[in-house]
Amino acid sequence: MNTSVYTHTRSLKWALLAGIAALLSTAGLLLALSRSQAVAQPAAATADLQATKSVYPGWAPPGGYVTYTVHIVNSGESPVEGVWMTDDLPSEVSYTAGLDATAGDWGVTNNTITWTGSLSPTDGVIITFTVQISPSVSEGTHFTNTAVITGTGSPVQASVRATAVTTFYAYFPLVLKNYPPATILHSIVVPVVGSRHSYTVSWECGAVVDHYELQESTDANFGTFQTFTTTGVSLFFNKSNALKTFYYRVRANDGWGKGPWSNVQSVTTGYYDNFDSPSSGWPDDYWPVRDDKGMILTYRHRGYYGGDYQVIVPNPNSPWGWFKGLVALAPYSLPTDDPYCVQAGMRFYEYAPFGAEMALIFGADDSYRQFYALCFSAGETGMPLDWFIVRQDDYQIDSSDPAWRTAACVAAEYGIFGGHYDGRTSHIGWNHPRVCVNGNQATVYLAGEVAGSYNLAGLSNMTRVGVGNGVHEHLPVDVRVSFFQVTPYQP
Repeated sequence: MNTSVYTHTRSLKWALLAGIAALLSTAGLLLALSRSQAVAQPAAATADLQATKSVYPGWAPPGGYVTYTVHIVNSGESPVEGVWMTDDLPSEVSYTAGLDATAGDWGVTNNTITWTGSLSPTDGVIITFTVQISPSVSEGTHFTNTAVITGTGSPVQASVRATAVTTFYAYFPLVLKNYPPATILHSIVVPVVGSRHSYTVSWECGAVVDHYELQESTDANFGTFQTFTTTGVSLFFNKSNALKTFYYRVRANDGWGKGPWSNVQSVTTGYYDNFDSPSSGWPDDYWPVRDDKGMILTYRHRGYYGGDYQVIVPNPNSPWGWFKGLVALAPYSLPTDDPYCVQAGMRFYEYAPFGAEMALIFGADDSYRQFYALCFSAGETGMPLDWFIVRQDDYQIDSSDPAWRTAACVAAEYGIFGGHYDGRTSHIGWNHPRVCVNGNQATVYLAGEVAGSYNLAGLSNMTRVGVGNGVHEHLPVDVRVSFFQVTPYQP
């Protein structure tokens, strides 16, 4: 708090406050004497007014608020009637609220604060009010707020027309200190493919500062936040493997105080798995393939294999495997309201018999019973793949009757047919299908091109994604997945 004290003496006092700005204090005593006769009169008891004024805080940014306190005391031997204070606020500030006094009467009109009252010997009054600094003032502006206090006492002598008027000019400079300029927060970049939950937040200030405060929130309005303090100009974050949006803002502190907040930048992390770790949480198990009598013919496998994820139905003791298959959902649940894109690197391993199917599941429920799948089906050897969209409403991983309930994909006639021998697909090479989901709308991308967009009832309620395979006729069907990722919606 900065405070200046003024008395009724004729001297002028100057002081330097904290090496920042000049705090000018002056007190003037104007004595007007009018004599009708040059006759000396004996001295009488006198009044003595003193005033102090303070402001808190001692500085504020444009648009900020400060509170003034004026303290007037009668330290003389006689009462003072009709003490009057006038404070014409400078153009750089405007009264906002909080005008109050411990005695007397007060008011505000046209940005002028007034107070009037009487003070007995040793009595005092405290007046407070709050102003807002104009948002349009320039940084580093200095301006002065002046309060004028007047008091009229009794004549010194009845026969002499002499009136002493003591006027106090309480000058208090409000200094906007050289706080740091606004910091510029850079755009936050995450990799298109790879670890989408690791990123760096960086910024620049253009001034020498003591440290920075970086706020992180999942709320664009920063209703709740976490604060990080650093002397550097960047911070590295490694978030959980999930689709989530974070908001950031930063400000500098140079020892005088805190600068304004920067622009806000956001980043949405994603889910990514390249299956280097066999403990990343995907299903790793075996399921039997049964005939219509319940006899186990072979075992299907879904799990980690050779640096990839494998979904395989091997050769059974029977040449046919109608609609058998497996579904594997990622160990991750989608946010219920955020649009997303799901993509995978997928292929048939070495050989794709006629009717072999692989699936990118872009929406499923937690029960595994219902899902939407983008399916690819092999035809003649060496030819590109057919593709179609299937909705499965009663998937049963270990059912034998009807057999199609155990397949991720069923024949194209059961779904939305997309393309026949589509040249954007590869028979046994790597495919990178991508589906972007916004509500019930799903857009399919093949080789980076839009292949179709569809409105699918109930898709917006599904919060799981994954992969799968299916067998239309011949075995084995060995589907390998090199990576799987969920990213923010970017059509």
